[in-house]
Amino acid sequence: MILIGLTGQTGAGKSTVSLMLQQQGFAIINADECSHEVTRVGCPSLSELCEAFGADLLDENGALKRKLLASRAFCSAEQKQKLEHILFPYIIKSIEQKIALLTAKGYQLIVLDAPTLFESGVDAMCDRVVSVTAPEEIRLSRILKRDKLTKEQALLRMSAQHSEEFYRKHSQHIIENGGSREELSKQIHELCRLLAEVEGCHING
Repeated sequence: MILIGLTGQTGAGKSTVSLMLQQQGFAIINADECSHEVTRVGCPSLSELCEAFGADLLDENGALKRKLLASRAFCSAEQKQKLEHILFPYIIKSIEQKIALLTAKGYQLIVLDAPTLFESGVDAMCDRVVSVTAPEEIRLSRILKRDKLTKEQALLRMSAQHSEEFYRKHSQHIIENGGSREELSKQIHELCRLLAEVEGCHING
C-alpha cells in the first residue's frame, strides 16, 4: 500500500486535485470528513470540546454548533492549538481505520486529503507528500466565492497557514494550480508517472 499525503494552502484547489487523482485510480481519504465524523452527536470528543470552549457548543439535540466553535477556536493561535490537541487524536484514529479498511479491500494507492497534514503529524505516515499551491490573488478569489467570507476574514484565514515556501520545502511534489484545467491535468499525469517510477506501482492514465 502506498499512502500519498495531499495538502496545500486554502484556496489552492486541493479538492480538485483530489478528485482528479481519484479518477486516476487512487482511493481517497478526506481528513475533513473524518473530522466531521468524530464530532457527530454522541461522540466522546464533544465533551472535551465543551470543557475547553464552552458548554453552549451543543444545540438542544446534542449536535455541535460548528460555526460557534470556529469563532472561538480560530480567534488566536493558542485557541487553535487547543482545538487541534483535542481533535487530532480522534481524527488520526479515524484515518488509520479507513486505511486498514481500504487495504483490506485490496486498494494499493491511497491519497490522504488533509489540510492540516503537517500540523497533525500525519505526514510521517505518508510515503510521499504532494502540496497544491496557487498565487495569492487566485486563492483569495476562490475562498471569497467558496466560503462567502469577507475579504478581511479570508485574508486572516490565509495568513494563519504555512507559507508556500514551507510547503515546497516539506513536500516531494508540488502541483501549481494557478492556470487552466488542461495545465492542471498535465501536472496530474506527470505526478502519476513520477509516482509509478519512484514507488514501482501501476497507476491508471
